[in-house]
Amino acid sequence: MKRRDELYEELKRDLVAQHGQMIGGSELAKVLGYNSVVALRKARLRGAISIPLFTPVKRRTSFALTVDVADWLVEQRDKGGI
Repeated sequence: MKRRDELYEELKRDLVAQHGQMIGGSELAKVLGYNSVVALRKARLRGAISIPLFTPVKRRTSFALTVDVADWLVEQRDKGGI
């Protein structure tokens, strides 16, 4: 099993290459393991999302920083959550 910092750097590199510095919409939902943007939105309203999400001005969907998503994924692996 990869060490935490190695896994984080690999995930961060891959996610930034695929999505840029921010990830949102259906891509964010998919990476976080939700079936749809609607499911992600409901989880956010319930307070079930533990990474910082934000909605940029004049946008309708939530975004997260890609580095936060990579960190969350590694954290979930360490907890046995995914």
